[in-house]
Amino acid sequence: MGETAAATAREITALRGETDRLLDEVEGRARRALEVPKQLAANPVFVGVGAVAGIVVVVALWYRSYRRAQEARRPIARLRRGAAALGESARTRAERIRLALSDVPLEPQPTEAPSASLAEKIAGAVAASATLALVDQFTRWLSKRGEVAVKQAQPGEAPPAPAPPPPAPARADAIPPGQPVRTQAVNPATPGAPAAG
Repeated sequence: MGETAAATAREITALRGETDRLLDEVEGRARRALEVPKQLAANPVFVGVGAVAGIVVVVALWYRSYRRAQEARRPIARLRRGAAALGESARTRAERIRLALSDVPLEPQPTEAPSASLAEKIAGAVAASATLALVDQFTRWLSKRGEVAVKQAQPGEAPPAPAPPPPAPARADAIPPGQPVRTQAVNPATPGAPAAG
């Protein structure tokens, strides 16, 4: 602030003038930004050019990811990934061996689950859906086979009752029910002969 009231008033006036100038500039930029849609509506060529540019950008991004996916599927890329994983595994084991030999207590190392890419997640979801659909179709097929077998066995009437078992042959020495049982002493010398006395 100024040393006198007049100097302070001059500084305030200068600041107000600068603030007004900046506000006018912001308003002008806002008006120009709001006029862009009007200009695009007046000149449809700009809309077409913008749409073509947007399509080109989308196709370029898709092609880039497609080429990366193709490159990742090549056998040499798979070998490189396998070699890198093998090297990392060997380094981890060598470090553990070094720590074990130096009598340093081993700390469990957290293992990170490999994060699947979006394509791998989609492929997994499609495979799971296909598997569930096949299982559903298989169970429906089994159910229909069971129904057909039942209908063929019963073409509209109840199945015949199983035949009763044949009667057991009658024994000659069997005692009819309700008769008292008589016992005879058997002579051990002559089987089947009654004992004397």
